[in-house]
Amino acid sequence: SKSLYDKLVENFAMKIKFDLQYPVISGFLYNVMLERNNKEIGNVEKLMRREIDVLIKKLLEIHIRKGEIRKEIDIDVLSYAIMQVQMGIYDYIETKYNLDFRKNILEKKPIFSIPDNELMDIVRAFGYILEYGFMNK
Repeated sequence: SKSLYDKLVENFAMKIKFDLQYPVISGFLYNVMLERNNKEIGNVEKLMRREIDVLIKKLLEIHIRKGEIRKEIDIDVLSYAIMQVQMGIYDYIETKYNLDFRKNILEKKPIFSIPDNELMDIVRAFGYILEYGFMNK
């Protein structure tokens, strides 16, 4: 059985693969996640975050039952933190590599224009922080 860390890294790897294979669809979904308070469709970002939160909590519950996650950590807080880290990875990549996701989307290019191995190193680094924290104990 895979650890939560392995599942989170694998999930993001699948997102990256999707982004590279289907840049137009990926760009559309990226823009949807940024949409707020649209008169026709409402606050899509909030709705998407709620759906993602439900999925993350289901995953967390499995690992809590297995004893892999400390029970004293509030599942709502942990789920939100994981979601924020995953969303933040996009922001980090865009900033670190001086990318313009919107320009790439408009030009129908992959959102990510850096090598997969570098992307995965970043994902693993964020995953490591989620798994172990950052404080010396």
